[in-house]
Amino acid sequence: KENLLDRGLEIGATIDRRLNRMAQRNTLECIGDVRSLGCMNAIEIVKNRKTCEPNGDLAAKIAQGALKNGLILITAGPTRNVIRLLVPLTISDNLLEEGLDILEHSLEEAVLK
Repeated sequence: KENLLDRGLEIGATIDRRLNRMAQRNTLECIGDVRSLGCMNAIEIVKNRKTCEPNGDLAAKIAQGALKNGLILITAGPTRNVIRLLVPLTISDNLLEEGLDILEHSLEEAVLK
């Protein structure tokens, strides 16, 4: 009745577009890979895109910065360098964009400091 499957695919596509735009920025070379499966998304944080060496410390710094701005992020993977995103299917478009803005700002802050 609520078309949650369609909503999940829509949310996933929105997140995927934003994450890929972030990954293409030269200032955010810490994004090694963008992964998506429906509304489950993740970015791999690396020291350098050429070597793809995991950077768990930077991922933790990004998550801490996001938390200070009201966004809870989960790190995952053997070296804790993957930031996972799985938002509720009931999220509004405005709140989704706000969360992605916080993530992008947190990435920028962590890389530039």
